[in-house]
Amino acid sequence: DIDMPEMDGFEVLKRVKNNPATKIIPVIMLTARSAGADFEKAINSDADRYVAKPFKTKFLLEKIRQLL
Repeated sequence: DIDMPEMDGFEVLKRVKNNPATKIIPVIMLTARSAGADFEKAINSDADRYVAKPFKTKFLLEKIRQLL
């Protein structure tokens, strides 16, 4: 999620993707933010997918399947 206490999702994404031990782990940004700027920032920061809330479970499962 983007909105979290202490560290936002963009910082978590940056740390995951900059760490050689975790950089290959697919990341789906799951958030209530649907603004285009947040989507672009996530994709430009190497997020593998961006899913805005509310979403259908079937939709999220399809995004997960695409990454596995």
